[in-house]
Amino acid sequence: MTSRDFSPLEIRDMAKLTGERIDELNQQLSWIEKDWIFPSYVYVIGIIISGFCSLYFSQSFVRIIGVVVMAYSMAQLAHRSGEKYGYYRGYLDGHEKGVYKAFGISAEDAAFLDEAATEIELAERMEGGK
Repeated sequence: MTSRDFSPLEIRDMAKLTGERIDELNQQLSWIEKDWIFPSYVYVIGIIISGFCSLYFSQSFVRIIGVVVMAYSMAQLAHRSGEKYGYYRGYLDGHEKGVYKAFGISAEDAAFLDEAATEIELAERMEGGK
């Protein structure tokens, strides 16, 4: 089979993740969370407590420690979010590029196919609306 055997819509649909693949991706993302020493809610609690300490106490060393703990906790949450998002995007892009590579479709052709699929989809919607 070649890419000529399929319409641009069919190729774009093949490049999208199915429900089974999405479940597999979610399972892998939950595995990433299990690999962390502390769960994310610990850092959220750390932000709340350190914010309270930096505002409530008048000693400057307690305020400084509160601000440092708050900054560290926020950085950890941002890092975790970025790690999960990066894994997610890499998985999606890898799947899409794998489908295009299997059909021998170059990056330029893939962009053209995506544009053609969008045009076909819009034309079908316009015809269905009449």
